[in-house]
Parts: sequence; C-alpha cells; structure tokens
Amino acid sequence: MRFTYAAAFIIAFTLLLTPGCSKRTPEDRMRKAVQLAQQRDTLGAMLEAKDLIKKHPDDPMALQARMLLAQIAASDRRVDDALAEYKAVLDTVSQKDPLGVAALRGTIALLRQSKRTDEALKTIDEYQKRYADDEGVSLSLTVARAEVLATDGKTTDARTILLGLRDTTTQPEILRFYRSMIASTYMQDKAFADALAFFTAELQRADNDADKRTLMLQIAGTHAAMENYDEARKILDEATRQYDSAIRRELDAQERLALASELVNAYSGIGNLPGVRAVVEGLIAQTDDARLAAELANELTRQMVLREGKTSEALTLLRDLDKRFPNGPFLQMATQLETMSASGELDRQISVDTSPVVQRFVADPILAPAVFLDKNTTGLLSTAKPPVPEAQEMLKPAAAQPQPSAPETTAP
Repeated sequence: MRFTYAAAFIIAFTLLLTPGCSKRTPEDRMRKAVQLAQQRDTLGAMLEAKDLIKKHPDDPMALQARMLLAQIAASDRRVDDALAEYKAVLDTVSQKDPLGVAALRGTIALLRQSKRTDEALKTIDEYQKRYADDEGVSLSLTVARAEVLATDGKTTDARTILLGLRDTTTQPEILRFYRSMIASTYMQDKAFADALAFFTAELQRADNDADKRTLMLQIAGTHAAMENYDEARKILDEATRQYDSAIRRELDAQERLALASELVNAYSGIGNLPGVRAVVEGLIAQTDDARLAAELANELTRQMVLREGKTSEALTLLRDLDKRFPNGPFLQMATQLETMSASGELDRQISVDTSPVVQRFVADPILAPAVFLDKNTTGLLSTAKPPVPEAQEMLKPAAAQPQPSAPETTAP
C-alpha cells in the first residue's frame, strides 16, 4: 500500500479529531517550554513559548510564556527584547498581580544593570505616580530607586533613602534588609570606618539576640575586609559563642539548621574556611537525610575544591558519603569531579584563596561553635529532643510545680 499525500492528510485530520492525541493545552506547552529551558535548550524553549503565545494569546499561560522569553533574552543580554516581553505583561496586568510585580521588578533590574539609569528612574516615577495610594507598591519602588542610585554610584543619595526607610520600620526582617543595603553602600565606597561606625551604632540599639548576633558578624566581616584579622577574629569568636548558645537552646531542628547556615555563610564571607568545614561536616554527620547531606556536601566540596584546592579530600568526602547513602547522588558527584579534574576543566576554575585573613584562619586553631567540635554531640537535626543536656533540662517543669514532666517531643 502506497503512502500518498491524500493518506497523510486523512491521518492528520483523524488525529486532530481524536481527543488527546495531538492537541496540547497551553499548560502542556508551557510545561514543555520550561523543561527545555531547564535543559538549556533555549532555542527550543523560545519556539515553544512563542507558539503558545501565537495560538493562545488570551490564555493566562501566554503571560507566563512572555516572562520565560524575557528571562531567556535577559540571560542572552538581549536587553531590548527582554524589556519588550516585560512590557507586554505590564500592559496586561496590574501590580496587584504577582506577574505584574515580577515584570516591573525585572524591567527595573535590567535597566539598572544595563546602566540605563535615567530610564530606570523614569519607570519608577511613572509607577509610583500610578500607584501613589498603594503603600506596598510605593515602598518597593522606593527601595528600587535606592538600588538604582547605588548602582549608578550615587551611594550617598541611596543611603539617605535607606536610612529614612530604616527609621520607619520595627519589623526585624525588614530592618535587617535595610541595614544590609545601607552597609553595602559604605562597602561600595570602601568607607570601612563609616561602616564600622554604622554597625556599632546599630548594635547598641539592637533589642534582640538575633539582631545582635547578625550585627556582630557584620562587624567582623568589615574588619576582615580591612584585613584586620586580630579584631575580626575577636569579634567573630564572641559571635560564635552566641550562636553556639542559641543552637544549644533551640528546640526545633529546622531553626538549628537555619542558625548554622547563617554562621556558615558569614564564615565563608569572612574567610574562616576551617570553621565552614567544621560546621558543615558536623551537620552531615548528624543527618540521616540523603537529600540534605547532598546539599551540604555540594556546597562544602565547592569550597574545598575551588577555594582550598583540596580535590582529593573532596573526593574522599563524597566516597564516604556514598557508603552511608548508597542510593544518594554521591558516587555520581565524585565521578563528575574526577572527570572535570582529568579533563583540566577543574584547573581552569580553581582559584585558591591566599588572602592574608584566610591564611591566618587556616594557621590558627579552628574557630567554630563547640557544639559542632564536640564529637559526642547528638540530636542536632532531630526535633525529638534538644541536642544537649542543658536544653533538655529546659523542657522539665520547675520543681515546685506538681505537673508531670514535659514529653521529649515537645517543641515550639
């Protein structure tokens, strides 16, 4: 039987009439576009997204497709193409819609990064005028204005805006955000003495332990940036003791992990690489979760290889983890690392950190919370009970109260 064009037409027509055979929904197309983008097939993702927009221009997924096209264009440095896609979204939805918020944020960020300061400020002015009665939108745009000014080198103007915002909030998370942005303007100017004065004043007015810990880390980081190792270590030592105490008192495993992560990030930025290893290795030793162990190992091996040049030690860590978690990704991670090393690709990426502060931390005794240095510590990542006897005692009622002991599973 010959396969004719007529037969092909009949087959195609039949497929169109058959439910579920060839007609894909906008959601299907969007899902495929995202999958292609994740696989770094940006051309395929773009074609899929554009086809979605063409065939379903009024479907909500069309806006999602435009956001994907904008992100791809931005990553390819096709700024005007990205801005055009964002504009199409902004012309369709308001700032009450999360997509509208994301599109406006993306627009301003692109203009800022492209040094198109006047256009960025004009966009901010336009939307602040349009949403003058919306406190949330206006506030986010004011923050964006400070970011644009700082990027343009107008750090004093940016700092003035941020200091004004800092004085209007009492919410800890927002306060920390403003404080970090203010500090970055000082660091951008390399005005380390001013940054220290700012952090010290903030420490004096801080009214909770979390803020005090964070500020001490920032003060230590500023001293490290000035290569003032002795003062950096002194402040970091005190901050470490405070984190150690907080971790010992905390009853929730996720909160303990969050505290440890804060300290690890600070250690890494300051240059206390041995401290990073002590904390992360302690966490890895405590967890029974292969996924968490993989996340921790991934970050640690990056430091060990790229900043310390200790590829063989990183491989040993991964192989040991493969023995603990045979169904985990550790063997694959080790194989990939070996392949990169053998091909010479790793050598091109390695940049051993030889800064004076890093070398001093390496030479001196390890600075890390005692709870991670003590090999007898247990229960760090378990919510069933606190990690140390002192915290366990806190769960028991006062002796004068004739109530039964609180169960070990109690946790806020």
